[in-house]
Amino acid sequence: IGTNDLVQYTLAVDRDNEKVSDFYRPYNPAILWLIKRVADISKNSGRPCSVCGEIAGDPIYAVLLLGCGIRDLSMKSLSIPEVKRVLRSVTLKEARELVDKALQAGTPDEVSNLLEKHFVSIKDPRSGYEYTIFRSREVPEGAREEREVFERS
Repeated sequence: IGTNDLVQYTLAVDRDNEKVSDFYRPYNPAILWLIKRVADISKNSGRPCSVCGEIAGDPIYAVLLLGCGIRDLSMKSLSIPEVKRVLRSVTLKEARELVDKALQAGTPDEVSNLLEKHFVSIKDPRSGYEYTIFRSREVPEGAREEREVFERS
């Protein structure tokens, strides 16, 4: 699934056009529904399904992809460590439950608000490195919550 084109053509928004790029919202529930539908059909037919594009390299969206049944992601190599870290902080059951809740949302903002409740960005005091984890996991001792992952615009 090429997600850059999927989002652009589904939402009829050119992400490179400054006049409409604000409407390019990958967290739109319709996009998530399409990805889940393709993943389900792929699984039922015994065919592999992978995701490429910006969504695959987004650590939070990677959790949603996992919950949709996607197991193969293609992303920039610089995205791999953070995506791995976030995926390791969540169980498959939690990812599936998160997708079920996100699919009930009516708008991209509702999906963002839902995700905001489940993820937190923390800062390691020793290294100064900031990273994202699923909120149900314990924050490592000494690390402090720095900010919410999603900021309302």
